[in-house]
Amino acid sequence: MIPTLQIRRIILCLLNSALIFFTACGSGSETISEGDFSVHIPFLDDAHIDGNFVDWPESYSPIRVISDIYGNAPDSLDMYARFRLGWDREGLLIQAEINDDSIYEDPGKFWNGDGIELFISPSIGSFDIIQISVRPSLELPGSTASVMFYDHRRTDSLKSVIPEAEFCKSLSKNGYRIEGRIPLKMLGINKPEPGMNIAVQIYFNDSDREEDSTNFSLPWFPARESYRNPYAFHKVRLSQSFTTRPAPEVRAYIVDDKKLHLKVLSEKPSKGKQLEVIAGEFKRKFNLQSENDHLFTQSWVIPLKKASCEKSNLSFLKNDSAFFGIEHCLLFRSYEELPEPNRFEDEIRIFEIMDHFRPPPPNAFLFTGSSTIRKWNNLENDLPGLVFINRGFGGSTMNDLNFYRERIVFPYKPSRIYIYEGDNDIARGASPTEFIKECTEFINACRDRIPDSEIYFMSIKPSLSRMRNWKEMQEANRMLAELPSRFDKVHYIDISTGMLNAEGTPNKNIFESDRLHLNDLGYVILSKALWSSLYE
Repeated sequence: MIPTLQIRRIILCLLNSALIFFTACGSGSETISEGDFSVHIPFLDDAHIDGNFVDWPESYSPIRVISDIYGNAPDSLDMYARFRLGWDREGLLIQAEINDDSIYEDPGKFWNGDGIELFISPSIGSFDIIQISVRPSLELPGSTASVMFYDHRRTDSLKSVIPEAEFCKSLSKNGYRIEGRIPLKMLGINKPEPGMNIAVQIYFNDSDREEDSTNFSLPWFPARESYRNPYAFHKVRLSQSFTTRPAPEVRAYIVDDKKLHLKVLSEKPSKGKQLEVIAGEFKRKFNLQSENDHLFTQSWVIPLKKASCEKSNLSFLKNDSAFFGIEHCLLFRSYEELPEPNRFEDEIRIFEIMDHFRPPPPNAFLFTGSSTIRKWNNLENDLPGLVFINRGFGGSTMNDLNFYRERIVFPYKPSRIYIYEGDNDIARGASPTEFIKECTEFINACRDRIPDSEIYFMSIKPSLSRMRNWKEMQEANRMLAELPSRFDKVHYIDISTGMLNAEGTPNKNIFESDRLHLNDLGYVILSKALWSSLYE
């Protein structure tokens, strides 16, 4: 027999090398090997999407989602959510049961109100994410449920597959049930087979009052913003069996960058099973304590310095077997005493999460700036053969880029920096002189920190919705064009001229419906404008 201490060392080694999360619960007829931390879901051969659950094995225990991101659990009479996942030859199956004492659906805003939100992608870390919102739609006849998609996929071959799904609802004594099938061909999986993995996140949303614009949301994986954070997902494996003993729910978040809040929740007591939490220097064995008749919890508030979450994973063990773990960079941040951070903080943190799991190579080409860069999802195809990093954050100004340069510019030590800013600066009232002053500050900071990097400023593009600002933008472009004569390793690229027609007005065919952001044709013109500088 291996000594307990040695077992723990093996487990900790696995935890430190694993990518996202860990669960070592028992399975049905199939043995899950040590180190396999995915959630196994069963194959269901005769599933009928009708809002009834007779097709699902009674032995398949549903997963209860108990609390919000902070570990706050609503009264079970107000909101109680549990679900099961499965798969068949077409795709992913879901069955969800929600007890809700007041079902509200916003008639004007589909994304508000009661319902469930699913996010699926081919794998953890993939940006080919599809967001699916499902409402019970009590006003619709029969078992029909309402479904809406938001397609975040970036791969062209996948984007050609139109999102679709089949969902039905049924009313229960205390709320409603949802059952659905999501074809996996949208993720490039035309023939689902055992052993395949996908990434899944689910939120259960509750809004009791019509005037309440903020939904109460219970996430399965303890992270938010899954639409743009490709790591805020559980890894789900298509299997012949299923996880029979759902692990306790874990919530963890950081307050004021000083304290780590931890909470473990379960519908069942520990019953002698030893649980343990490990967060840096903090190690504690515990049993769950009764909070009420239906909820057992344990919580801690730990100084962040002691938890050492910036250098290690947060790990949870049950009888020396890991059942959950999460990387420090994925932990949600909240602020009580400190002021709220800059409005782009969440986006910048997601960049840092991406850097943690996929460290960018040095000497790459860095593209940064506002939504013209952020929405350039086809960079890899439009500019082949280049090693690049996209760190665009929509709505930003040159001042915002200066604010975050220590975190999304300097660490990469890029050989070249391509910048698109000024569009929002001028539109929000900054003068061309003020904009150029921010550009000069950026240049000087780069000369000090990354002196070998070449800097390329793109001109401000003309857009149909901002023609009232075009004269000021033209003046800013004239001043941008003078920067190379004032600073070494600074360049100017005119992307505007190719977007104008013979009359000197913007080409109407290169914009999205908002008349501001570029469509695919617009990015073709942008690519051509950059081509000579990129491949010189």
